[in-house]
Amino acid sequence: MRKGNSVWLFWFFLCFSVVFLCFCSSGKKKTTIPEAMSNDPLYYYQLGDEHFKAGRFGKAIVAFKRSIELDPENPVTYNYLGFAYFFNRQYKEAISAFKKALELSPSYADVYNNLGMVYKEIGEREKAKNAFRRALQFPSYPNPERPYFNLGNMAVEDRDYEEAAFLFRKVIEVAPRMAEAHERLGFVLEKLGKSDEALKEYKRAVELKPRLPLANFHLGALYFQLGNYEKAKYYLYEVINIVPGSTLSKEAKTIIKKIKERE
Repeated sequence: MRKGNSVWLFWFFLCFSVVFLCFCSSGKKKTTIPEAMSNDPLYYYQLGDEHFKAGRFGKAIVAFKRSIELDPENPVTYNYLGFAYFFNRQYKEAISAFKKALELSPSYADVYNNLGMVYKEIGEREKAKNAFRRALQFPSYPNPERPYFNLGNMAVEDRDYEEAAFLFRKVIEVAPRMAEAHERLGFVLEKLGKSDEALKEYKRAVELKPRLPLANFHLGALYFQLGNYEKAKYYLYEVINIVPGSTLSKEAKTIIKKIKERE
C-alpha cells in the first residue's frame, strides 16, 4: 500500500533553529552555574536549547521557564518553551506558551505556524488551518513555505488533491529546493492520474535529497506500475538501504518480490 502519510513532523523539526551552546558535562556530575550567569536569561535560553536538541524536553522546559522568569517580555523564549512542551506532549501548556508569545509580539508569524501544529496534533483541525493561514497574512514572513506545506499535508489528509497540489506548488515557488515538497507534489499528482508529472517531481525530490525514503519508494513503486522493473528495483533497494526494517522497507520488499515473480 502506497504511503501518503503527512510528513509535517519532519518540517516542524526543521523550523526549530536557535543558537547552539557548547555546554559541556560528563557522566552524572552536576554542573555548577557560574555566579555571573545565574541571573542571565540568555544562559538559560541557550541551556534550554541544548536540552531540547538532546531530547531532554523536561529539562528544556525548566531552563526556558527560568529564562522567562528573568526576562518575562521575550516572545522568542515563549516560542521555544512552546516547542519543548509540544515534544513533551503537554499540549495545553504548549498552546498557552505560544499564545503568550503572540500576546507579546502579534506579528510573530512563525508562532502561528507552530500553534497550528499543536492544534493539528490534538485534532482541532479548523483551528490548525486558521493558524496556518494567519501565518501567511504577514508579507514580511521569511518562511511561508512552512504553513503552505502544513496546509498541503492537511489537504492530502482530506483527500482534496487539487488543493494539495496548489499548496505544494506554492511551497516550491518560495522554496524550490525543498525535496519534501516535490515528493508530496508528486504524490498528489499521481493521485490525480498525472503519472508523467508525478514521475518528474519524484525524480526532482531524489535529485535534491538522494536519501529521502518516501521519494525513493514512490519513484520505485511508480516505475513498477509503468513496467520499468529495473528502475523500480533500483529505487526500492535504495529504500531498504536507507530505512532497513521499517514499514516502508517491508513494502519495498513486497514489490520487489512481485517483480521477481514476473521476470
